[in-house]
Amino acid sequence: MALTTAGSRLTLAHKRSQAALGLLAAASFREAEQLLDPRRLDATRDNWLTRLILVLAVAWQKALADTAAYLADYDQAEAPAARRLHPARTIPPLVVALPLFDPAAATAALAWAVPTIKTLTAAGLTADRARRLVLDALAARAPKQAMTPGRETVRETAARTGLRWRVVTDGNPCVWCAMLATKGPVYRSEQTAVRNLNGLPANVKYHDHCGCSAEIFYGDHDDWLATRTPQEEAWHDAYRDAYEAGHHKGRDLSQAMRDLDTAGLFADGEAARQKAKTARQRTTP
Repeated sequence: MALTTAGSRLTLAHKRSQAALGLLAAASFREAEQLLDPRRLDATRDNWLTRLILVLAVAWQKALADTAAYLADYDQAEAPAARRLHPARTIPPLVVALPLFDPAAATAALAWAVPTIKTLTAAGLTADRARRLVLDALAARAPKQAMTPGRETVRETAARTGLRWRVVTDGNPCVWCAMLATKGPVYRSEQTAVRNLNGLPANVKYHDHCGCSAEIFYGDHDDWLATRTPQEEAWHDAYRDAYEAGHHKGRDLSQAMRDLDTAGLFADGEAARQKAKTARQRTTP
């Protein structure tokens, strides 16, 4: 949790607004599908891509505006609390960093779509089926793209201000996200958030369908330990149990946490797998 109840509420509200923005982007991607004709890919590609870039550009600006407002309110709630806790410490003024939208990068992130449709068609799929597979994948990734500017703004603001940040999950995280969250406010950049854990590259930080966000923390690590929720403590205990069972690194550790999860702590744990298996069996004739 944040140092204050107000700060925690602001983070939750911001998380929900960013998630809603992601869902809106996915819906807009769906609406644009009609512009891409699977039998006239080259002729219809540019108009379709232009629409998607516009969707992402609008989402980017909305995410920046929402996040800047959130950070200003959050600073008003958290900075005074930090000064009361640590009167001898200088709490620096907030320096909000607003990353610019890069149309070229956005276009490059979508460039694989049409070539992939062609490849799948050449491999034997119908044009309609190949198109559907690719467009479904794009819509699934749209929320992550729409939420990226908000996440980057928090991270870069923390770095410029000289503060650390932490990962805040959506309350039902996968093991990977829970592992990051258990570290607390130890991160200064996306790279440290991942490499401090197990050396994996930074691009695995926020996966598709990820509901996590970043939150600046104005206190020190002991302050965070004192504000951890029971759920966060349970994730930490699961991490410790897997480690003490001899699983010390990377994928081995995360897989052990999944396998040992009989309490339903993680969205991809053993309890969740068994629940999904039971649901499938009930619906199978």
